[in-house]
Amino acid sequence: MTLKVVILSIGQVDVEALRFVQRGLKQVFPKAEVVVHETVMPIPSKAYNSFRRQYHSTHILAKISNYARKAEAKHVLGVSEADLYAPSLNFVFGEAQCPGKVALVSLFRLKPEFYGEPSDKQLFLQRALKRLYTR
Repeated sequence: MTLKVVILSIGQVDVEALRFVQRGLKQVFPKAEVVVHETVMPIPSKAYNSFRRQYHSTHILAKISNYARKAEAKHVLGVSEADLYAPSLNFVFGEAQCPGKVALVSLFRLKPEFYGEPSDKQLFLQRALKRLYTR
């Protein structure tokens, strides 16, 4: 049985970034089928914390998990450009079910502009790819 990974856009995500992540995962898992799903899952409004101006990653992860069950997808990677947090943490780059087959990664803090630097698409894409390899 071939490993299948579905990349799911959570809210509007840069298409080039999604394709870059797809190619990177194919390099790491050369025998896997890695597909970018054409559906965009809206960011759950209940995940938003207006005081923090961030989204609670666990709420989004639960929605991704529901999507995975309905779609009968074995492995789903949600990719978002929203700023994420988890309780007791200022921010998170992502969250995963452990054990599990569903994960979420945020690209929000990977953009050089977030740190007051000039926009650099290549640096952004490299950071996105490295984020996937780091646990």
